[in-house]
Amino acid sequence: FVRLLAPVLPLRYHAVSTRAVASTMLEAALQARAGLRIIESEQIAH
Repeated sequence: FVRLLAPVLPLRYHAVSTRAVASTMLEAALQARAGLRIIESEQIAH
């Protein structure tokens, strides 16, 4: 059902694979920028 709606849903509501989340978190950690960092769903490769 969700796959049928995917074309009309904003990226924020699409499923993100655990591998993509882990990869994005690792990248962010390796950059080691100071302060709070929020990574939105749209910024993670789906």
